Amino acid sequence: MKPSDDFNSRFERKELVLTIGYLMTAYPGRTTVTTVMDWLKNGLPNDLEERMEAAYALAKPIERVESELVAQGFLNGDDDALLNPNFSITAPITTLRDATDVRAVRAELMARVKREFLDNVSSDLEGVERRLKEWISQVKMPRHKLYHTGLSNDGERLSFKLLHIGFSLGQQGRFDRGEDWPLWHELIAVIPEMAAARVMPNIDTGTPYRYLRRAPK
Repeated sequence: MKPSDDFNSRFERKELVLTIGYLMTAYPGRTTVTTVMDWLKNGLPNDLEERMEAAYALAKPIERVESELVAQGFLNGDDDALLNPNFSITAPITTLRDATDVRAVRAELMARVKREFLDNVSSDLEGVERRLKEWISQVKMPRHKLYHTGLSNDGERLSFKLLHIGFSLGQQGRFDRGEDWPLWHELIAVIPEMAAARVMPNIDTGTPYRYLRRAPK
């Protein structure tokens, strides 16, 4: 069932809250957590259905391929929604709240979701891994930088890491955002699939990485 088929059912309202939380659910409706609890029992006001359906449509695909925290982080305009529960004026959830044309804003934000979270797929992760390892073995990397790649234990994700030492915090921050990666244009010219790889900073290790997911069959 698509979200738009019967969004005002109790199940879908509950799923929205489970995915993005009470506070973020309340925000587009300019209301409170208490009101959201009432929505779960009695349904949404008609003038909010389209806006809430859009929030669900944006968050649910991210939750499916990542997690509810990543979905919240996207809507919040922050990588970690738990660290910053306040919504900035540029956050997608704020854009959705303030939209006069909800359909147009939904389409624009859905394009971002697709580009940032859903397009990083390949049906041949093993083949991409093999070509990456061959490229790594042949390329001459700048000093104090090294690429490493490998499949996850379940074979569903291929990671591509940039290992680096001896750089300033500012430069490391750019690395973690996927900026200034050495020989990147040369790499994607040889292995174009990597142009769609999603950038993810590893908070535990400090090592930035990109990854591709296996395309659904």
